[in-house]
Amino acid sequence: MPERIVVGVDGSEGALRALAWAADEAARRDVELEVVHVAEAGGTSGTVLERALEEADEVSPGLVARARRLEGDPGRLLVERSSDALLLVVGARGHRELLLKLGSVSGTCVHHARSPVVVVPRPDQGEGGRPAAPGGRILAGVDGSEGSRLALAWAFEEAALRRRPLEVVSCWHDPYTNDMSLEYEAPYFRRDRVTARQSAERELARLVAAVDPGGAVKVSQLLIEGDAGDTLCDEARGADLLVVGSRGRGGFARLLLGSVSSACAHESPCPTAIIRPRKGA
Repeated sequence: MPERIVVGVDGSEGALRALAWAADEAARRDVELEVVHVAEAGGTSGTVLERALEEADEVSPGLVARARRLEGDPGRLLVERSSDALLLVVGARGHRELLLKLGSVSGTCVHHARSPVVVVPRPDQGEGGRPAAPGGRILAGVDGSEGSRLALAWAFEEAALRRRPLEVVSCWHDPYTNDMSLEYEAPYFRRDRVTARQSAERELARLVAAVDPGGAVKVSQLLIEGDAGDTLCDEARGADLLVVGSRGRGGFARLLLGSVSSACAHESPCPTAIIRPRKGA
């Protein structure tokens, strides 16, 4: 099977925005776009898929795009289609969803997809969903976990493809609160705030240096004290893409609704990529 990006559509404006983003990304990577519509049993998909293919061709003329109609549970079927895909793209809200919540189509994909997932914001949520205007940047949120290292490596790749600068953001605060702080040794936090921040800066610099493949990507680093989800969503204004890992230092708790990745997928004003290890990797 050729390399491909999978996008879910349901005829909503949010899904069409996700489709436009996916078509642009597929053209950039020179891969096939698979447009999936999950219909109710006995229902039809002709109009939805025809419109979707027309939109894809308008965004990226000449793109190889194939329509696929399925029946069943949309979240489960999109997760299945992600098993051998480069990327799964969904809208933050479709006709079936009022909010991004555990059990929704987007929520199911965020938590269970077998490939990286990009959630494109709702039409009323922000600036994302259409091919980005020149001058944007890629934003990566990191916390020192293995998940964030994978996310940072993916963000470097995306920045190189888009010829955009990469901004790497980490949040720090009291070490005994569980958020997106880098992993530091406890003695640092018994000293003053200046020492703690200097330690955080060194750890962030080491993480970037360990992952940076070298090359043409311009990289900046930003360390902010505060809540990771709120901070990343604030920093995402004007960005082409926000990239985060699927799991941070909190283990299973990070997979629950309200985790950093879920918060960003729900609230970010720009498309959010959630990077997860491949099953069996």
